[in-house]
Amino acid sequence: MITTSTFFKTTTILGTAIFSILGGCAIEDPIDYTTGYAPTPPEPANREIAISTDNNETLTLLQKINSSVYGYDETTSVPTLVAALEGTSSKLKIVATPTYNGIAENMGSEAETISSSGKFNITAFDSTNNLKLSSGFNNSILNDMPYLGFVGFANGKFYGSGIMLYNQYTDNMSVKLSDLFNPNQQRSLYGYILNENGSNKEYTSLATRTIFSNSQSPGTNGYHSSSKFSGDDGAWGFSDGISLDANSGGTHSGLSSYGAANHNNSDSNANTFYWDTTINTTSYIFYIFVVYE
Repeated sequence: MITTSTFFKTTTILGTAIFSILGGCAIEDPIDYTTGYAPTPPEPANREIAISTDNNETLTLLQKINSSVYGYDETTSVPTLVAALEGTSSKLKIVATPTYNGIAENMGSEAETISSSGKFNITAFDSTNNLKLSSGFNNSILNDMPYLGFVGFANGKFYGSGIMLYNQYTDNMSVKLSDLFNPNQQRSLYGYILNENGSNKEYTSLATRTIFSNSQSPGTNGYHSSSKFSGDDGAWGFSDGISLDANSGGTHSGLSSYGAANHNNSDSNANTFYWDTTINTTSYIFYIFVVYE
């Protein structure tokens, strides 16, 4: 039962009597004090995630990358995704697009801007531009290192973005993209993943290392030849706590592994996509990127 205050009823009666005595002056939209006050409902909350426009911060850039390609998948044309990704920063460049049967031995080159899958950007590998150092992470151990980034799609889904932070280089060293592949040796790294749903993971094991393949036989600029990125085998990405080597070393292991590889086989057998799990598929692609100073 709805109850109404006696005070408000009395006030209303007295008010009516006074106005009657005064001749019933007209009042536009009189207030009914016998009812409670109902505030105007608030506007619906904005559900969009606010993203900083400061592209100098690595974490901010990853957020912007995820936003720019959300809703796309591995079937989206390479030029469309390259344009979206490179549009997030004037300093970002796609340097490879590894995919099934185009991982290492079958990965040819394109110049300037990649327009198809299974290619590496020979212009980027020949470049003498230095890589930008990581920044913007709350965990300071992830800052001030050159990095190689990747964005993954498989089976009709965008999975997220990540970076490999090469921790063996100090902040006063100048590092080029080719330096991450030549000389052909193991390199120590950390990892950071920003999943498509906004969750993240940090990997800081000192045991995490990688070499593309100990049989890659890279030239001075980090690739085997213009027609094939690797002389034999190859692994993109990382596996936490493992020394990755596509030819004769550690392999991606599923959990805490990201990337794709031809593990001591052929590119036509590179039918596994890794994103903190193992997905057997030939329908996938990674977009590998760098950010220049």
